[in-house]
Amino acid sequence: MSLYDKWFDERGNLISSIDETIAKDEKIKEEKKLIYELEEEESRLKNNISKNKKRMSEIEQTIKTGKSREKEFIQKQQEIYQKIEDLKARKRKMFELMKK
Repeated sequence: MSLYDKWFDERGNLISSIDETIAKDEKIKEEKKLIYELEEEESRLKNNISKNKKRMSEIEQTIKTGKSREKEFIQKQQEIYQKIEDLKARKRKMFELMKK
């Protein structure tokens, strides 16, 4: 049996197994292309995740800083209110002393 007989039938047409092999090769090429595209997408997604984690960390730090500043503000506000109350008390005391 010659190579020609192996690949072609008596009319000179390619034997279907060759067509199947070619189809399989095309399918393999297509699958490789899809795998490559998926790998690229995975890489992009990992990169995005990394960027998002960094951004989340920055946001968390901003929140912590904001809370710290808020505590400082509240403390200063309380100190100011206390000073105002002290001044009011001194003012009352002075008026009482002036009345006598």
